[in-house]
Amino acid sequence: MSYLSTICDECRRVSLVAMAAFADEAPSCLGCRARLRVIPSCSYAAADLPLFGELSETVAEGRISSSEAQFLGSEVSRALWGRSFRACFEALAVRLPGLMPRQLVIGANTAAQQRALQMLKTIFDALAVAHRSGTLSAVGTPPPAKRIA
Repeated sequence: MSYLSTICDECRRVSLVAMAAFADEAPSCLGCRARLRVIPSCSYAAADLPLFGELSETVAEGRISSSEAQFLGSEVSRALWGRSFRACFEALAVRLPGLMPRQLVIGANTAAQQRALQMLKTIFDALAVAHRSGTLSAVGTPPPAKRIA
């Protein structure tokens, strides 16, 4: 079964929800009961639920702002691209101390480091996207500029 990443616009929790849960209507947040919104990202498997939940909770405890989430998401992207998993994970653990136990469990396992960073990127991107979509307003377009002949 595939799971989609979602965000609650009320409490800003990022979670995975089974695709089947969207058959009738959008599911509600387990924390505050607000409607969840799907965030574009890769899909996840049932085996990813515990780690994703742990990482999402750690990020929530760190009270990451939307702008910081955008910055951290781009830093994680660079680390994934450059394959500098360990250094990135260590830097994130300084900002998010809740990652330290996970860092110890992962150790030097590069596949586990990569998977955890990919999940963190999804979480950071969701928090950054939630902010951007929540702050857009319907502002009229300016009139076209007059041509100077």
